[in-house]
Amino acid sequence: MSVQVAAPGALAGALGRYRPLFLNLLRREVRQRYKGSVLGVLWTFIAPLTVLVAYSLVFHYLYRVVKVPDYALFALTGLVVWYFFAGAAVAASSSLIANANLVRKVAFPRALIPMSAVGGNAVTMLAMLAVLVPINLIVAPAARSPALVLLPVVVVLLIAMTYGFSLMIAGANVYFRDVEHILAALLLPWFFLTPIFYTPDSLPEGASSVQWLVDVLNWGNWITPYVDVTRDVALNGSWPPANQMVFCVLVAAFFLVAGHLLFRRLEGEMAVEL
Repeated sequence: MSVQVAAPGALAGALGRYRPLFLNLLRREVRQRYKGSVLGVLWTFIAPLTVLVAYSLVFHYLYRVVKVPDYALFALTGLVVWYFFAGAAVAASSSLIANANLVRKVAFPRALIPMSAVGGNAVTMLAMLAVLVPINLIVAPAARSPALVLLPVVVVLLIAMTYGFSLMIAGANVYFRDVEHILAALLLPWFFLTPIFYTPDSLPEGASSVQWLVDVLNWGNWITPYVDVTRDVALNGSWPPANQMVFCVLVAAFFLVAGHLLFRRLEGEMAVEL
């Protein structure tokens, strides 16, 4: 059956006009994640805590290559950022295919589907932050700083960047089904190239001879500055460097614009491809 595709307007306009549909998609995204699970939302905390324990034993206690105060909170703060980004990208990559019937039969901005996938993971991230931030304030005295007021700004930038990236992945995956598998394969090395369980200072001494490579890992891996500024404001109680904040703003703006442009270009034939 042929269906006219509604052209996606601005993000705010689409959310306003199609708010009930988006909320239904978001609720379904959150419910399906823990459907049939005995522990339910507790898995939000169990999974990262399990990873945290394993890597803390290796990096902090056995090999002692990373020596930072409150190491568990240091690593967990990085994990919150990574779990949101990776989880949202993976969920969004297959979201249009999983909702193929809806895409074929109903005219609405298709971007609402990957948006709901990102939104579901954002709910999880906010739940984790609601637990982590008070713990940081209690355990780490440095976290009790006015810099914490920047945390909502950092979170919004992280969500915006992830949403734009997810739009690109979701749209491309409709036409090239290998995209979601390529993403899944890349996430593991990407995880290790992101300083979640270590700091640049803890790299081997030989790293100084390839400083250009260290710089590429710090800035070419655009997740790194988001991890760093989140730690600065939520754990270290320091104002993040201006260059990192500007970088986060520019990257978020780039992915939002590029994601929407690519998605609009691909949207017209999605119903046919699905």
